[in-house]
Amino acid sequence: KRLAETPEPGGGAGETLLDNTTIIWTNELGQGNSHTLENIPFVVVGGGLGWQMGRSLQYGKVPHNRLLMSIAHGFGHKVTKFGNPDFCGDGPLPRLTV
Repeated sequence: KRLAETPEPGGGAGETLLDNTTIIWTNELGQGNSHTLENIPFVVVGGGLGWQMGRSLQYGKVPHNRLLMSIAHGFGHKVTKFGNPDFCGDGPLPRLTV
C-alpha cells in the first residue's frame, strides 16, 4: 500500500514507486503438509518489469526456470537459460508483458 501511495521521484504524473518496483514471493513447497515439489506458487507484484499486473496466470507443469528467465528479460538480460538448460527449452513464459 505504501509503495502505491508514494510518488516516484522524477516520474511521470501519477507514477508511483510500485510502478517501478518488482516484488517476488514464493514458497519452497507446493503443499507444506506433504512437501510436494509441484504447483509451487509465485506471486509477482509491481510494474517494474513492464508486465501486465492484476491477474492470475496458471502455467501447469512449467519449470520455474522459465519464470526466472522472464525476470532476467524484464531487467534487460536476454538470457537463453537459467540454471539447468534442460528446463529452459521453451524460453521465457508467454503472456507476461503488456
